[in-house]
Amino acid sequence: MRKLLIGLVLALIVVAALLWWSAPTIISYFQNSASSDNSYTSVTLRDRMNNTATLVFGDAEYSFAYYGGLVFSFSTFINNSGPYTAKTGDTYRDIGIEVKVKNITADYISNYIVILVKPTVQNYMASLHYTLVNVTLNQAVWVNISSSLVSETHKYGFMYTKVVHPTMYEPQLTIYAGTQQKIYYVYASGSYMWSTNIKDFNIETTVFKTESQYMVIYVKPLY
Repeated sequence: MRKLLIGLVLALIVVAALLWWSAPTIISYFQNSASSDNSYTSVTLRDRMNNTATLVFGDAEYSFAYYGGLVFSFSTFINNSGPYTAKTGDTYRDIGIEVKVKNITADYISNYIVILVKPTVQNYMASLHYTLVNVTLNQAVWVNISSSLVSETHKYGFMYTKVVHPTMYEPQLTIYAGTQQKIYYVYASGSYMWSTNIKDFNIETTVFKTESQYMVIYVKPLY
């Protein structure tokens, strides 16, 4: 019995020593497991097929593209990241998100890339001093636009209307500032460079999207 107890004590000492020696590895394993793929959104892009995708995080919409079985890029409305010569295991941190290249391979259908995406900034456009505004058709919306540079806040109104023709319609945006107002014909191409960008009333108003019943704009103070 004495020998058995001594053996158990020695075994426990050995196990405790092994656990102490490997504790950092064990902790790291569980930390990595806890923060692994579960916190990411998985996206598969297939070359020459569904080789583009869109994700929305907070106040920003992100676009992803994969071409030629090799070139990968991602972008927001106003910023681009890439193109990259993507390789499995690559990690990119830019424009408010983290992108991991999980796999690049091919099957009988096409070349494809699997990426994992998560935000690193809660509201990327707000970090650039833009305010996201959703404007419902024929309904004015009023928004306080603040400047952190001079601690000023001003209220602006926005209204989306349409000029209807037999085969098409033209979107219009009315901007209200105090007792003043102006109407602008607008368009949205999905690119900051080719969308309507209005600098008036001491703000910058950029049209991001126009749909039949609503318009999405970003507003940035110029004061």
